[in-house]
Amino acid sequence: MFSELSPETKEFIEYMVSNGNLDLISKTGKRGGAFATFIGTEKAPFIFANSVGIPNDIRVLAHEAGHAFQFYMNRNTQIPEYISPTSDATEIHSFTMERFVWPWMELFFEKDTDKYKYCHLTEAFILMPWANAIDEFQHYLYDHPSQTMDERKAKWREIERIYMPEKDYDGNEFLERGGSFYQISHLFETPFYFIDYDLAHNCAVQLWIRYNENREEGWNDFLNICRVGDSESLVEIINRARLQSPFDDGSLRYIIEYVDRWVEQFDDQKY
Repeated sequence: MFSELSPETKEFIEYMVSNGNLDLISKTGKRGGAFATFIGTEKAPFIFANSVGIPNDIRVLAHEAGHAFQFYMNRNTQIPEYISPTSDATEIHSFTMERFVWPWMELFFEKDTDKYKYCHLTEAFILMPWANAIDEFQHYLYDHPSQTMDERKAKWREIERIYMPEKDYDGNEFLERGGSFYQISHLFETPFYFIDYDLAHNCAVQLWIRYNENREEGWNDFLNICRVGDSESLVEIINRARLQSPFDDGSLRYIIEYVDRWVEQFDDQKY
C-alpha cells in the first residue's frame, strides 16, 4: 500500500520495516492505544498500535503512518522543535493519509470496500457537532471558573441539545442532568484540543478532493506541508497547501456539497 502510494512513502515504509520501527499487533501485557512518536537519537519515527483484526485497524495504521511520515520527512531538521507541527496542524497529515490510501482498501475489505469508505468519510462529519459542543463548553468553563458542578452539568446539557438534539438518554437521570461530559478525557487532559480535529478534517477532506481530481497535485500539496513541520503556523500551512481556511465563511459548504454528491452514489441503507 505505502510502497505503491508514492516514492516517498515507499522509502518511508521500507525504512520502518527494516529498522523494526513498527509495533502493531496487540498482545498480552501490552498497553492500550496507538500513537506515532519520534526517536531523537535515531532520527526516526516509531509507530505503536494494537491491531486485533477489525476494520478500524487499517484506519489507525494509516492515521499513525500519516504522523510518522511527516516526522520522517523532517527527520534531518537542525531544530528539533520543528520536526512536528503544533496540535492545531498535526492532525491534518494523519487524517489526509487515512484517505489517500483508499485505493488499496479492496485488499482488506473486498466486497465491503464501499461500505468502509462511506462510513469512514461520513464519520468525520458526524464528529463535527460533538467537537464544536465540546469547544463551546470549554470556553464556558474557563470564562466562568466559579460555577458549581451542577451549573456546569446544566450548561453542558444545554449545549448538547443545541448541537445534538437527537441525543436520547432514555430517562437516565445522571446523563439527563449533564453528566456525560465526564467521559470526554480531553476536557481534563488537553483543553481546547478537540476542535483541532474539526479543523484538520476540514483541511484533510479538501486535500482528498484535490487528490481525486488530480492525484499528482494532491500528493505534492500534501508532501509540501509534511516537509515544513513546525516551521510555519497553521494559517501558513493551509496557504502552502492551497486550501481554503476552515475559518473562512463558506469553507464547510464547499466540502459538504462535494461529499454530498459523492455519497449519493451509494445506497446507505445497506450500511
